[in-house]
Amino acid sequence: MAKFTYIEDEAGRRIAFDAQPGEELPLDMVQAYVALKQVWALEQIAENLIGLDNAITAVARAIPD
Repeated sequence: MAKFTYIEDEAGRRIAFDAQPGEELPLDMVQAYVALKQVWALEQIAENLIGLDNAITAVARAIPD
């Protein structure tokens, strides 16, 4: 049976979706997995925007007035 597994190791914390090849998946599990993937993607976008903001701020501070 398909299941979500919480994993915490030296690589960090993550949630894995475990299923066997050819296994039929319940719709609610698929929707939950898709929602998790969207959250992860939005988190990456946010982290990249923070990095971009930090880089722009560093350049702006390096330019003399």
